[in-house]
Amino acid sequence: MRKKPVCFIAMAFNRTDTERLFEISIQPVLLKNAIDPIIINRQEDNQDLNVQIFNQLDSCDFAIVDLTYARPSVYFEAGYAQRKVEVIYTVRRDHLNRNNPEDRRVHFDLSMKNIIAWDSPDDKNFSTRLEKRVKSTFLNKWLVNNNLYLEQEEQRKKFESMSIDESLKILRYSTIKELKRMGYAEWIINHPYYPNINYPKKELIAGKFNYLFSRKVDGEKYYIVAVNAFASILKREFLDLRNFYDSIILTRRTDNNKAKNRISFHLFFLSIRDIPVSRIQDVYPSFEKIDGSKFYKAIVVEKNIRVNNNQTKKIDIDYYLHVVSKIKSIPEFIGTLTKIFSSSDI
Repeated sequence: MRKKPVCFIAMAFNRTDTERLFEISIQPVLLKNAIDPIIINRQEDNQDLNVQIFNQLDSCDFAIVDLTYARPSVYFEAGYAQRKVEVIYTVRRDHLNRNNPEDRRVHFDLSMKNIIAWDSPDDKNFSTRLEKRVKSTFLNKWLVNNNLYLEQEEQRKKFESMSIDESLKILRYSTIKELKRMGYAEWIINHPYYPNINYPKKELIAGKFNYLFSRKVDGEKYYIVAVNAFASILKREFLDLRNFYDSIILTRRTDNNKAKNRISFHLFFLSIRDIPVSRIQDVYPSFEKIDGSKFYKAIVVEKNIRVNNNQTKKIDIDYYLHVVSKIKSIPEFIGTLTKIFSSSDI
């Protein structure tokens, strides 16, 4: 996003009054509000004039169109601009008289627009109305969006400045924090890479480790969530993790050693770098993409779950895979998590 907005100016510039209108009334309003005016016939460019016009109309943030003298080119530029940006219309007041000659009146197709009329190039009332219109129809929204953009850029720079370990830790912590609000209070590590010791609870919920689990029971449904964060995830790592988590599900026991009728398993893979869809599909070919989610997939499978040492029970498993990759900042990442949580049964 640009530091300053750009306004395309369309008007009859070879007339004394319109030239002075721009110099005395329009340009000061734009400069006062830190807006760059673009006037094609004042640009130093060797490109074809029509190419310049289209390029500037495609890239401008809004347009001011003065309909005085009813130039066909001005009407064309106005119509083209209206497809994409806000257009503010102005005209010399006598052009509002429908009995005037064709080149001295506003054409019927634009006569219903909320046009700002001017009586003379130094019309103070016109300048006041123009500035008010610029702010209310365009500038206020642009400033809000620009501030949001600057905040996003600041957050991205902050995330990029972190070490890999620090970034991965805060990704895990952010995910665990959101899941705790949903009832996943107790967290454990379950992986042969880590010794079988009791890690302090603060270290677990702070996101220091991978292979973190939590669980809860709701009626006849048993929920398991697992959180992992990597700088990137290779196909081999995906395969190892898939096999590991499949074994975890098959040996998982519920409270009181009684398997529930259904298990909902949510596996979170978080990656700072981009993970190609093809890499995910190579490892999880049977997963189906859920509409509205970039890398959010789910399947239902039937497996034999161990109930106790001697018995197994066939259980339906809702197996969800949440892959969030190419992470740029923590606020954007949390926004993605919110979308996942709002569209799934966790």
